[in-house]
Amino acid sequence: MINELSCCGYRGFATRQNLKLAIPKGERGSGLTVLVGPNGGGKSTLVECFSKIAANDVSFTEGKRNKLADDKVSIDITYNYQHGSLTTVDEGGSETIWKSSIEKPHIYYLPSRRVFNPYFGKTRWNRNTYIQNPENIQFRGSQLNCFSYRLFDANKHPDFNKLFWKILGKELPWTIDQDDTGQYYVKVKKIRCYIS
Repeated sequence: MINELSCCGYRGFATRQNLKLAIPKGERGSGLTVLVGPNGGGKSTLVECFSKIAANDVSFTEGKRNKLADDKVSIDITYNYQHGSLTTVDEGGSETIWKSSIEKPHIYYLPSRRVFNPYFGKTRWNRNTYIQNPENIQFRGSQLNCFSYRLFDANKHPDFNKLFWKILGKELPWTIDQDDTGQYYVKVKKIRCYIS
């Protein structure tokens, strides 16, 4: 369980910022942390920090490091009441080191995108493969293509649709289809209404 995350030097965080997460207490709604704020307020930056903590072989590009923080990044996390830190090497620059006596937490992160590609390929990556091989998340205008394999698994499990329809508020039957060029896409089935 993640208790706290702090960040300094990544994107807009020139000074250290801390986020304490809600802890589940067995009551409905406990343990839920919601990030709310204006555009450019740092919500995505904090979420990206979680993904950086979980990934292997992390580098921070020049454009992601805050110059006011001496070109250095430090992301600290407390989980299960133990501490871990992902920091740039002492000299600064892109390369990082994980400082902790415990292994990195397993965090699953799907970056936000403003571009949608309805077509996808069939890959057999599992969740861990996706996490350990993140796509280029530098720009929200780039597409995410390697996460869509999960749709093939979801399509086979009726429990997914039960949850999906509950969130959606109505049933929306769907399947995966393939066009003549070999690309896959999600096809929403027409619901027929009969008027008597």
